[in-house]
Amino acid sequence: MTVRKQSRILMPSLAGLSLLSILACEADDPKAPAQGTGGQSGDIGVVLDGAGGGPGDRGVVLDGAGGQPVDSGGVLDGAGDQPPPGGADMGPLPDLPVPPMCVAAATDFPSEAWGLCPAQDGTLHAFEPENISTIARIDAWTSIAELLWEAPAAPRPEAFGQARVIYAQMEGLDSRVSRRDDRHLTATVPEGTNCRDAGVPELYPEYCVGPGRILPILTAAFDAGQAGVLPTVNAARIEAALLWFLYVSVYKEAVTCTTTKRDCDSAFAYYTGDGERGAPEGLARSINAASTEGHSRTFDAVLAVHCWRELDAPDVAVDLPRRDLALAQLDVALDFGVSRILTSRVERWAAANGAAKEADWAFLQVLGQGFLRAIALQDADVAIAVAAVLGGDGTGVLAEGLTGPLTQLFPCP
Repeated sequence: MTVRKQSRILMPSLAGLSLLSILACEADDPKAPAQGTGGQSGDIGVVLDGAGGGPGDRGVVLDGAGGQPVDSGGVLDGAGDQPPPGGADMGPLPDLPVPPMCVAAATDFPSEAWGLCPAQDGTLHAFEPENISTIARIDAWTSIAELLWEAPAAPRPEAFGQARVIYAQMEGLDSRVSRRDDRHLTATVPEGTNCRDAGVPELYPEYCVGPGRILPILTAAFDAGQAGVLPTVNAARIEAALLWFLYVSVYKEAVTCTTTKRDCDSAFAYYTGDGERGAPEGLARSINAASTEGHSRTFDAVLAVHCWRELDAPDVAVDLPRRDLALAQLDVALDFGVSRILTSRVERWAAANGAAKEADWAFLQVLGQGFLRAIALQDADVAIAVAAVLGGDGTGVLAEGLTGPLTQLFPCP
């Protein structure tokens, strides 16, 4: 469900005041730096240009001063060094309700405005059903989940080793993480920028988000987990980093479907594998666990992308206005879904203790980094405040100081 942009941003200033007031309660009075300083990968810092859409937009860069929340040594030390008896006992995630103000826009799929397309029946009609390699990557994600963050006890080093082998399979997750770009940020880099070229990820780490941001987190977390360091915390970092990858991949494949039809199949698969609406996998499973309505509307949105391309039949798409409607619906739904993953995890973090609490905070630090771009588009001041919060260890942070701004800035799927 989408609402007009005006409705979605009625309350951002309230959100900013709420979060900034939480920051003011912290004993150390943390401040976000004015500019990233090129520190360790995974550090959190803030700059005010280049990351929020077009060149010069206010945005957030996750590099520089502000803490090292994802270093393999684990700044979240303490209780996480020894797993609790019987595992971390993470507990269920709360299913957050959708605000009653939400209604579907007239241009949202499915509706009569979209005309007749096979996707109107609510299922995927793949362009190349025998050639959707992304399904195997989502199957790999599921296997890694079972070994690490869904394991009944804190994962042992051998489990991290097995998960890493699955992650590194030929044409698997690693092959795509190492080249993934964020198509929201195309206007911020020179035309023709290729994230697979040597040195490019270092020049444009936000655009080359896979090798520039996500891969260092995964590498450090796998290394630490295999060394037996903070296993529950590092499993959470891997979970969050892979969700960040899936989040940007759905949109990327939807955009490149403009010139390659089968990428619409990949966009669907990066969201939910080969799952039906009622059997979500991958990112869809995580969104569904936090908001069933959020999952349903994101499922509709990936079908909107497919419907556009079913109707726009040439090898290179020509109906770009319809494409842009589908992409806008997808953006709103994905942002809502990820915001609810975060708010659900904040609620669980607030109620947890020991290793489970540290793991939830580590998850929030990583996926929160991946969501700062979306927050900054709604309210740059809130994004700066969130980055400052995530740069700490959670001490003095109240749950509502994070959940309030997220639910206000992203009220509807």
